Amino acid sequence: MKRNLLFRRLLCLCVGLMMLLSPVGNLGLHLFASAAGTDLAYRKTVYVNGQTNENESGEMAVDGNGATKWCYTSSRVNWLIVDLGEETAFDTWVLKSASAGGESWAYNPRDFHVQISNDGNAWQTVSTVLSQGGYEGSDGILCGKLAESVSARYVRLYISYGSFFFDTQVRVYGFELYNEDYSADAWVEQFSGEKNILSLESAAASVALGASLELTSLISAS
Repeated sequence: MKRNLLFRRLLCLCVGLMMLLSPVGNLGLHLFASAAGTDLAYRKTVYVNGQTNENESGEMAVDGNGATKWCYTSSRVNWLIVDLGEETAFDTWVLKSASAGGESWAYNPRDFHVQISNDGNAWQTVSTVLSQGGYEGSDGILCGKLAESVSARYVRLYISYGSFFFDTQVRVYGFELYNEDYSADAWVEQFSGEKNILSLESAAASVALGASLELTSLISAS
């Protein structure tokens, strides 16, 4: 019993150190309850690399229902692509993960990237998040505010490392996109009083994530 308790405490300490020392990617990162405006991803066509069953499909991540989720438990690398139907501008994304749906924070995605494309083949990374939301009491809601809006037809949530304790599991209760067109100061002011507000430079740098993607022809093949 004492060994198990000590192990759990050491594990929590390690996770805490990871959060403090790991870099957060090129975004303005906010934890908050919700975003105002129109969710551009709402009920759009979605492609995913897998799902546990039809009741936990990719569509559940964009249905606007906080009680439903996309879930897959058989891959360390996971992805969800939203087809916006046409080239669409956005400057804000919101990810609602496991603890946003009442599950343990240990199931929140550890490392992920938000990427854009107009053809479903060539992808550009606009946000990268590493080791955020992995702590007791996390509400599981992460928001990225880009320095300026970007335009694309396809937006991909690319989860490069499953969850904090279970690397082959992903649970997403919501993936939302907004085009609020706030200035950085106005956006921070709107969500003032919320915890863990970080102001970081944003850049839409193209990133090659290697052969592990194995999905560049997904749209053209479907």
